[in-house]
Amino acid sequence: MVKLERWVHYKGDLEFDYIGDQGERKNSKATIDFFAPDKDVPVSDFVTTQFVATYKDYYFLGNTGELCPKRISKRNQSFKLIEDIFFSGEKSILEKKEAWTLTDVLNILAWKTGNIDHEKSKNAGRLIYKDGWSVNEMKGEYSIKLRAYSLSGNAYRNFAKKIIDIRERYSNDPSNDNSLWKELMAVAENVQGLGPVYLITLMFFITKGKYPIYDRFAMAALLSLLASENGYNLPHDESIVRKTSLPEKSGSTELSRLKLYNNYIGLLHHFFGQNWKNDREIDQALWVYGHYFDVQQ
Repeated sequence: MVKLERWVHYKGDLEFDYIGDQGERKNSKATIDFFAPDKDVPVSDFVTTQFVATYKDYYFLGNTGELCPKRISKRNQSFKLIEDIFFSGEKSILEKKEAWTLTDVLNILAWKTGNIDHEKSKNAGRLIYKDGWSVNEMKGEYSIKLRAYSLSGNAYRNFAKKIIDIRERYSNDPSNDNSLWKELMAVAENVQGLGPVYLITLMFFITKGKYPIYDRFAMAALLSLLASENGYNLPHDESIVRKTSLPEKSGSTELSRLKLYNNYIGLLHHFFGQNWKNDREIDQALWVYGHYFDVQQ
């Protein structure tokens, strides 16, 4: 295996689907600027096989071991049934053909914000929310909390219906990436606490995985792989991963948001090719390994 220089400053072009600075879909060459191995050096088998196999199981409740990061515990591990609700099979929120419900939208945000109580869900055999989140479909009552902001009643229903309508329009015309991001941004302007990471998560589910979920721990893991001589001698030094979170959704930061997200997609493509689109275990392993680091909120 060729030895790599650590933190090679790579500026050039990669081909991948991504969101342009005006919200349009691009699938041609995109100029990127970030630290990466030289593009002519192949990704090691360790990254594509052993890395995922080593860390993926720690994602789920009850799995511990010598290589499990100390920041991983039952407090933030997942229950397999919950994972299946979102990702497994044609009835999952990701794959379902029928229109989303108001509860589906709430569940996506509860999952991404860490407001599903996985341990209680395991004990109950069904999805249980943490405090501040609730659903009563019979009465049409919904309540969510995004950071310090609450959304319930008609305000939540109006918001969720807009997301459902956006998904319906996209399902009828999957090539219409151009307006998708703009529509989501427009909805977010009237919802406090709905930052870009949550919008990207909604975009992931709306597009059935075409665009990846952004996760600060996964980004930390990808940066660590870049610094580790192509996967060998993986570092656990927190100092090498900084600034892995997306900026907030104000207009002045839109370009920096999209640039970071595009770089994130580029790193996924570099290490895992197209496999990240269909292999949840890649995302699980990256999330786990990223917890070796103290990544900013």
